[in-house]
Amino acid sequence: LVQAAVTLQNAPRDSFALPGLLVEETLPPVETAPFDLNVEFEPRPDDGLFAVVSYSTDLYEAATVARLAAHWLELATRLATGDPERPLREVPMLGPAEHAEALTAAEGRATGTPSLPVPAAFAARVAENPDALALISPSGRLTYAELDARAERLARVLAERGVTAESRVGVLLERSADLVVALLAVLKSGGAYVPLHTANPEERTRSLLARSRTTLVLTDREMPSVAGVPAVRVDTAPASDSRPPAALHPDSLAYVM
Repeated sequence: LVQAAVTLQNAPRDSFALPGLLVEETLPPVETAPFDLNVEFEPRPDDGLFAVVSYSTDLYEAATVARLAAHWLELATRLATGDPERPLREVPMLGPAEHAEALTAAEGRATGTPSLPVPAAFAARVAENPDALALISPSGRLTYAELDARAERLARVLAERGVTAESRVGVLLERSADLVVALLAVLKSGGAYVPLHTANPEERTRSLLARSRTTLVLTDREMPSVAGVPAVRVDTAPASDSRPPAALHPDSLAYVM
């Protein structure tokens, strides 16, 4: 039913003593976590609120959970020592050092490598080693040169259909080689792709297409339109070999979810 839980263990516990024995509660090592993430709090009279975090090691690293705990501690400390009327959304969870690190990352660091749009970076890889294997799928294998050629042909089709900078192009395809070709072709044309799930009801697809302002849909099915939006098959051949160059920029829109 849930993947995460937060529990306050505040039920009173009866204390007891045994002759000649010191009785002390211990925490057994957790080998199986009941949830993906589980946080248990227990009020203790001597040292405040005691907490235990258990988590699935398939999903989280110890450093991630430690950072999560540190964020909670920072938040709790600020709530306890700051303005109690301050809205929770305005209370920071990052400590001073992590906050400064986040600001530095947001401002960006000079790497010496210019930012390239995906098609330009892919073209450089093709030129570097065109015969290297780029894609393996149940339908076969494609080298970088073959993948580039297929995507380029489809990009010309998209240009002929009016796709230009930041045009939204829906992609209604199963996971396949055609899906990779379609995504690369949309980016080559300057457009932005809108992933669509083949199992979605038509009304859901219609809503996604309308909200994303999608003008064309790529599919492997023989259909003139998808929920009212014109459709084109991924194996459609271009009418000509000419295609106006797309105006690509690293900050251009790439996809819409």
